[in-house]
Amino acid sequence: MPKTGRPSPTKPPDAIPSGEVPSGMREDASPGVGPQLLAVEVPPALLEPVRKAMGGSCIVARYETLNLHFLAQVMPDTILAPLLGPGFDILDLVDRLGRIGFGGALRALTPPLPAPDAVIAEVRSHAAGLDFDLIVVPDDGPVSG
Repeated sequence: MPKTGRPSPTKPPDAIPSGEVPSGMREDASPGVGPQLLAVEVPPALLEPVRKAMGGSCIVARYETLNLHFLAQVMPDTILAPLLGPGFDILDLVDRLGRIGFGGALRALTPPLPAPDAVIAEVRSHAAGLDFDLIVVPDDGPVSG
């Protein structure tokens, strides 16, 4: 099958031809069946257990690199990001994804919260068209959410 220069949603990120991966992005993937994950500013210690639990391929990116062209190249099924990231929070990311037109799943990684349902409701009220939820990443236990 000839390469078209555009990754298919079923190809792992290591199948993206070199020279076509947007700058600011590095591949951190385990090929196989599963979702195409895009991790935005997720610390490696948090990302690894989540990636293992969800399966699939994962691309790591910086918040500043998110634009329409980037998402068209990566074609993520799910975007993972911290609830509070370096220089942004999840509402900033929701706004940016809304302007870009992303309508997939967004998962915020967070330690246990006293009122997770309130956080979910607040973010969903800003996230029309996004499938939003929290993934709780405890310091000493398995990933849940």
